[in-house]
Parts: sequence; structure tokens; C-alpha cells
Amino acid sequence: MRYPGNGSGTRLSCLILLLLGSLCPPIVTAQSSEADVAFSTIACARSCTALLEHDGYVYAGLLDGGIMAWNLDDPDDHFRITGTDGLADLHVTDLDWSGRHLWAATEKGGLTRIDLDASPRRFRQYTGDPEATSVAGYVQEDLERVFYAIPDGGLGVISGGLGGTTRTTANTPGLASNTIMDLEVHGTDLWIGTDRGVSVLSDNVFADISDGMSHTVVLDMIYMDGMGLVVSDLSGLEVYDPLTGGWSDMASPAALTVQLERVGDTLWALAAGTGPDRLSYWDGTDWVVLPMNDPASSRIAGGSALHAVGTHFVSTFYDKAAHVFLDSYDGAAWRSWSETTELTFDQVAGVDIDGRGRVWLGAHAAGGIASLSDGVLHQITEVASAENDSIGLFNNDANILDIVSTANGDIWVTQYAFQAAIKSGLIRYRPDTPLMEHLTPDNSSLPGKRYTGLAAHPAGPLLMLSDLDGVSVLIDPARWRDPGQWLDLPTGSDGLSGVNVLDVGFDGPDRVWFAVKLVGLVLWDINGAAGPDAELTWTDTSDDVWLGPIDAIPERGIDLTGMNSVEVAADGTLWIGGSGGVEHVSADIDGGSALDLAWIESFGQKITSAIDGLLNESVMDLAFDRNGDLWVAHEAGLDRIRFRGTETHIDAYTSVGVFNDFNLGDLYFPDIIVGLPPSGVFSLAASGDGSRMVGGTRYGAVLMDIPEKPDSGGPLDALFLWPNPFLPLEHAGLRIGGTDAVVDWQGYVPFGGAGVEIYNLQGQIVFRDSHVDGDTVFWDGLTLDGSPVASGQYLVRVEYGGQIAVMPLAVVF
Repeated sequence: MRYPGNGSGTRLSCLILLLLGSLCPPIVTAQSSEADVAFSTIACARSCTALLEHDGYVYAGLLDGGIMAWNLDDPDDHFRITGTDGLADLHVTDLDWSGRHLWAATEKGGLTRIDLDASPRRFRQYTGDPEATSVAGYVQEDLERVFYAIPDGGLGVISGGLGGTTRTTANTPGLASNTIMDLEVHGTDLWIGTDRGVSVLSDNVFADISDGMSHTVVLDMIYMDGMGLVVSDLSGLEVYDPLTGGWSDMASPAALTVQLERVGDTLWALAAGTGPDRLSYWDGTDWVVLPMNDPASSRIAGGSALHAVGTHFVSTFYDKAAHVFLDSYDGAAWRSWSETTELTFDQVAGVDIDGRGRVWLGAHAAGGIASLSDGVLHQITEVASAENDSIGLFNNDANILDIVSTANGDIWVTQYAFQAAIKSGLIRYRPDTPLMEHLTPDNSSLPGKRYTGLAAHPAGPLLMLSDLDGVSVLIDPARWRDPGQWLDLPTGSDGLSGVNVLDVGFDGPDRVWFAVKLVGLVLWDINGAAGPDAELTWTDTSDDVWLGPIDAIPERGIDLTGMNSVEVAADGTLWIGGSGGVEHVSADIDGGSALDLAWIESFGQKITSAIDGLLNESVMDLAFDRNGDLWVAHEAGLDRIRFRGTETHIDAYTSVGVFNDFNLGDLYFPDIIVGLPPSGVFSLAASGDGSRMVGGTRYGAVLMDIPEKPDSGGPLDALFLWPNPFLPLEHAGLRIGGTDAVVDWQGYVPFGGAGVEIYNLQGQIVFRDSHVDGDTVFWDGLTLDGSPVASGQYLVRVEYGGQIAVMPLAVVF
């Protein structure tokens, strides 16, 4: 019998905190007791949502790229904080310095507390409320209190590092509204701007101070000593004097004020619009305009100077590629940090890793292509000024769907457009030249323009996959101008049996498998009876053998017409990914004239905590790593199927936002959260040696550095609990299996064996035994004081041979 294994080297204390709603730093072991996979994020920095200065750095919260930090003393020094560092979500909505920590509010990951003084920086995630729009905090007598706004959900509080479960409601006395627009701390008072006025929380009591306001929809607030609370609302600016308890109108800049800031005793205002005269400061009697260094500035922040941040668009169309910039005004002149080496586009579709180890990314929304080498990004976002003699894209309208590198170092890119009038096709890029060549039906034998995928055959030819024209083969890619180098594969019953080809897999030099939409699996044997050792006869189609299509595996009820990906394993078996998960099959070619598939195993979506499965069954792509493990990309992130002898283990990796959106907490512990971008992974590619992989997502890309599996596994690598679920009234007792733990008795004294502790989800220990024998009953479902435990989920911590594994256990009375 194959027992599902998910041994983990994680820290139990961290798991307990996770289950209580306060996330520890992401744990990248993710159910694997082998060496950790190292994840890193490549995210764009294109739009700023929050800005603050602290300790010589300016921190910008980004709409879709985490946090960017600039060193005010060194324009060349900047760093990024993303999910793989410990940030709960790339969508930052607000930032605040409480006096002890940097706090980041996010769209789908709740709050993240960042200890900037620690080395390395420490992160703690609070995801009990996954959406947070504003955050403000203070430290009083060593107690840190942090408040945050929940969309249409009122106010939450974290006191002394502990998040509570009490939230304000629409009927909370003294709260003007539960729809909070802004938070401002002054001393230990919290000022709360809402869509119906302003309240103040002082000494744990709310007071509604909205009476007397000209307009109650608050846009922004700032507390100024000597003035009081300055509020920007739809009527202009108003000031609340806490001594008199009254409101007064204040002269307003010419346009609607969207943000207020202070630098020392000076009040600054940023008005709506796009012009350079939107920034002004209050001189005590009137507003004085300061022309902005860059009219594209969209947010300001105060500190040692006034800081302004905005977006520079770097492609032909404004929404395709961009990066943030920083300007600072010290009272005399502007300084600028306008250059960045960060990724300029967000939606990554095409991915590859070339023979030099360079990572290649292509923007789904036609924002450009990028290569990453030694931490440096090289990006091409402009449109070519002339065909085949300039660097650039076809245009910024055709989606870049795939990238593939060939053995000679060339990079091939497909730009796809639905509309016939939009120029598109293939791009050949030679980075060492550099030179870009644009292939279209007008200048080559390319039969069409709608190519969705590319594949480089090990012998050198390039296969181009279309959704309308089947597959074209360019035998010698360097000679693309020669019509004799082009081969169009038949799309009828004597070939592909369809025109929309989604993926390709190579089985040796002469067999090619195709995943054809609505058709199924098709095999092309290039050499036919001559066999794999004969010279490949690309242009001689007389010996070609086409087998299939196979549209189903009837005995298993498996439909193959909806598959998206096919991969050939080292043993020649096939792995197929589609809408129903992953299928593992072997192909039987009877005399070269018939094709049969034999089912081996299936991996569908996990539906119970006791049985391994995938995070999601809508599989988008598959790829093998250096260890022969299969990586599965889908809407919920990534799975890795590890094969270890007769055991198969499935590891899961995702983000906080996806974990919450897909309700994964019902089946998984949060140790699967490794800080992936907050979306599914839709494309995968591995380096030639399989030591590195890259995945494309809606919010950039994720890199995985794959350690080589150990020659001999750890003593708990194959650990399992049985029976699981455990029914104490029916089963003889709980055992551990898959380990050689042995207890040696000397008289009545036990020595050796495994140490086992069982915890409930509140972190309370219910059972402990320091000497547990493998395959021997060690627990009967009773607590340490002899009482039956309650039905529910438990954590079992096993320690043996220097390894620790934490596994879930379901108990049912």
C-alpha cells in the first residue's frame, strides 16, 4: 500500500501561531523534509500606493510589486521586499511606522509587521482579516498598538503583537461610520476618517466629532501641532480644533486635495490632476505652489524632506511597461531617483532559462521582454523602428505568449494578435549581436501570425504551435529565409487531426507528442520504421508515422481532449495536465501502426486532509526538475510531485491571498505559504540541468532554485500516521510508519525510539511520549490526564534521528 507522506521539517510553534491567525515568516519547507526549495520573486514596480520615510530610507508601497526602498544618501542603493521575503501580499495599500516596526497593509494578505533592525529583516503576518486598506500605530510605555481599516468592516487592532477578534460595527457608539477612509495617529489618539465624518479614539472610547463639518466624505487627514486636525474632503479643507471642539474652513489649493503631509511644521498638499502645479505648502496665511520636479508624481510623504513618487511609462502605450521614481525636495532643490532596474511589466506569460542560466520573461500584455542574469535585468520594451535592423518588438498590442532559447544562444519570441490588422509573428533575438529579426508571412514561409507556443527540438529545429494553423517546423532556425527549411505538419486525419496545438513533448530524437485541443494526444514518429538511431528525415515525409488521436482513457473515465500540457519522463512515460489534474500513462506502440495508452496513476485535487492531492486540478503547465520531480502549475500556485522509491509525496506552494481565496485552510496547514505572487502560475520552464525553474504569473514571475536530492533520505522522509483519520472507538490505536525507530528496553526503562507530541489547534499539548516504536500503537486518543480528546484536527510532531516532522491528524469519535 502506498501511504501519502507529507513529513515536514517546520517549527511546530510557528505552525500553531499560523493556525491561530498570526502568520510566522513563510516556511519554505512546504511539507518536504529534504533540502528547501529557494523561492524568489521578480515583480514589477510600476505604481505607488503608499509612501513614508524612516531612518534614511524612503519606503514605497506598490500596487503590484510589494515594497521598494530607496537610500536617501545613495541614489544607487535601493532594495525590494516581496512575498518571498516575508511580505504577505504584493498589493500594498498603506504603510506606517509605529515607532518600533514598519507595518504594511495589503489587499489580500492582511497586515505584515517588519522588523527593519533585525538582520536579516524579520516578518510577521497577520491574516485574520485578509483585506486591510489603512494602518496606523504608536508605542506607549513599551506597548505597541496598531490599528487597521477593513473594507466595509470597520476597525481592527493589534495590541502587543496579539490580534483580537473584536471588530467595530456600524452601530459602534461614537464611530461615525464603519467605512473607514483614513487613519491618523497623534500621540495616543487615533483619528478615524470615514465616509460620514470623523471620529477619535481616545482612552479606548470613540467620539464622533463630525458635527459642524461642511462635507463628511474624508479623503485624507493630518494632525498639525498648533492647528489641529486638518481634513481634506469633497468640500475642500477643514480644521478641527480639539481645544474648542469646533470645525473651521481652511483656504484650499485650486484643485481638490487628495493628500496632506507634513515636513517639520510645514503643511503640504497634493491636488488631483496631472499638472506640475499640484503641489503647494501653507505659509501660515496662504498656499504657495511649488512646481513639481516631475508632473507624473502621484503621492507625497514627509520626513527629513518632502518626497514625491510617481510612475514613468517606458513603452509606446502608457499601460504596458512602467517603473516608479522618487523625487525629494530639501527646501532648496529637488533630487531624483528616477532610474530603476526593476521589472517594468506585470503579467508574465512566456518564460525560459537559456544555456547560460539567464532567465527570460515575456509580458502577456505586450509590455516587453526581459532577461535576468546575476541579478541584473535587461529589458526591451520599445517597438522596433525598422524591420530586422533594430532592437524592439513588433508593437505594444500583440501579446508575448512564449519564449524559447536554442542551443546556439538565440532567443525566439512569439507575439500573438487576434486582429489580422495588427502586425505580429515571431522574433529572433541574438543577445550577443545584438540583433532582432521579425518573421512574418510577408518575409518568410511562416504560414500565419497566430502562434501561441514554441518548442526547441533537441536536434536544433524550432516547432511553432498555433491555435489556427497547427504546427510549423523551422528545421534550421538560422536559415529562416530559406523556404526549404520550413515544414508545415498536416492538420487532418493524416497528421495532427486538429489545428489548435497547446503543447509538445519530445520522446527521444524521433518521436514528438502533441496535445491538440478538443482532439487529444497525437504522436508523430519522424523516422517511422527506421527507428531513433537513424538520421532524422525532416523533409522526407514518406516515412512519417502519425498515431492517434487518443481522446480518452475509457476504463478510467479520463477525457484527454481538454489537456493543456504534456511532458515525457526519463522512463518514456507521459504526464498529461489538464482540467482534471494530472494523468500518468504509458504508451504502447503496436508494430508502429497502433497506439494504446495504459493508465498508471492520477493526481487530482486534494479533497481530504488524509490523502495527498493537488492544490487545484486546473493544470496549466508541467515541467521536470533536476531530481526527476514533476512540477505542476495551476490557478492556486504550484505542486511538486516527488518520487522516492515506492513512495510519492506531493508538496504544495502558494501565497497568502490564494490560500484565503481558495479556502485552502480547510485541507492544508499554512506552511504551504511561501510568498508566491498572489495568483496562479500559468507557465513553467526549467534550466537545462533542472537546477532552476521559472514560473510566469499575473504579477511577475517566481524563481525556484532546486537543491539536489540527498543520496540517502532522512529517517522521517517516508513517515506516515496510521490510521488517519483516527477513530479511537474503532481502531486499536495510533501508530507511526515509514521509520526504523526502535525502542530498547532495559528492564522497565525505555531507551531510544521517536519522540512524539500531539497538539490541538489552540497550541495546547494533549499527549507526549519520548519513546515511540515504529509500527507500534502509542496513543489511544486520551489526553495526558486520561480524558478523551474532542473530534477535530491535531498536529503530530515526530522527532527522530536528528529530523523533525510535523503532520496533520484527524480524530473522529
